[in-house]
Amino acid sequence: MIDLINNYREFFLRGVFESIFLFIFFILIVKKTNIVKIFKSNKNTNLLILTFFLIFFMQVIDRFQYFYPQKFDLYPFARFAMYQAAPDGVELTSYRFCILDEADNCRIINISKVYSTIGLPSLSSRMKYLIDEFPSTEKEIEYWLSSLERLTIENDKKIVFQKIELENSKVTTLNMVEVNIEK
Repeated sequence: MIDLINNYREFFLRGVFESIFLFIFFILIVKKTNIVKIFKSNKNTNLLILTFFLIFFMQVIDRFQYFYPQKFDLYPFARFAMYQAAPDGVELTSYRFCILDEADNCRIINISKVYSTIGLPSLSSRMKYLIDEFPSTEKEIEYWLSSLERLTIENDKKIVFQKIELENSKVTTLNMVEVNIEK
């Protein structure tokens, strides 16, 4: 953890400044409302204060959630990355299924709609596994692609599983597995 803080000092300091802002905001809320009375009337005042400081502390240390594997995990606290940017140098990877026509134009298939009964979290986890363990997962990817062949139309020539990488504001698309459409 100390190595990460040293390497990404600016990223860490942003978390500290956000936490200071949240602390000041909390103090303002306490001063302008009767929340102190509510805290004092509650039997678990110490637990409420401890919970606040845990959340406050998590804001600072939960900055490096894109690094895997983690040296420690703050289970059962869920990681939350909706509003956090990844530090420079972290590669973000995704996937997509495309049906390519004669001119190599990509028609994207939303696999979560095609296989809605499986559910997006399960599909996403499986596709991440397929990307991470490639090429040993090539045969399974071919099965997925073959199952999508029913969605093709007359001018389509192949179905492709693509890996999408975003690194340093540059998007790279890589065709991992292709299945030609039999007509």
